Amino acid sequence: MNGHAGSNASTAFWPCGPEQFGLSSNMRLGDNSRELMVLATFACTTLKLSDGNANILARWQPPFQEAW
Repeated sequence: MNGHAGSNASTAFWPCGPEQFGLSSNMRLGDNSRELMVLATFACTTLKLSDGNANILARWQPPFQEAW
């Protein structure tokens, strides 16, 4: 993904259509062929690091969290 996007304390977000956003807090990188296996993003502030480790973990733990 490339384009204008953003982040807040708990999620990174990408515009997906009018009034619709993809949220990192709702993503999960999967472990089988039916799930997303790679996420490549170079979009405004989605990879923001300057606001502290707790916020970085809050934004990016859900996509990388192991399924139960």
